[in-house]
Amino acid sequence: MVLPPGLQVPKGAAVLTVAARRSDTDAALRLEIVLQPVPGAATLAVPQGAHASVCRLSTADAEKLRALQATLRDWKRTTPEGVSRGQLSLAPGGYATAPGPATDARASAYLRTQADGAFLPLFEDASLRQLLGSALVDAIGPCSGPS
Repeated sequence: MVLPPGLQVPKGAAVLTVAARRSDTDAALRLEIVLQPVPGAATLAVPQGAHASVCRLSTADAEKLRALQATLRDWKRTTPEGVSRGQLSLAPGGYATAPGPATDARASAYLRTQADGAFLPLFEDASLRQLLGSALVDAIGPCSGPS
């Protein structure tokens, strides 16, 4: 993630969610993964004043994600319509550092499928207010404990 000045994401606050619904049976799968920060691994180019935070899946969560992917491949193979709805989302909880994010703050998030692979954009240079909503951005408070 590339975060604007005035915004930090504490350990355990970034959650990746993968969800899908099968079209013929309405069966649903959902996996929420708390991403683990990787200190010192920020290898992304960042705008002046911004900072990068790199997170990863734990080994156990990577195995859960592979199992979900295998199920989705099976659904696609055995269902005439395949998987009718799928969703991938990133929810970075955070706190403000003085003076907090600017009203026009922007952020980016990237994924990669291999530890040494290229970063692929989930979203780039997006308005924090458009991503989270103005009410949520305005409610971001200072850190209330250790991160």
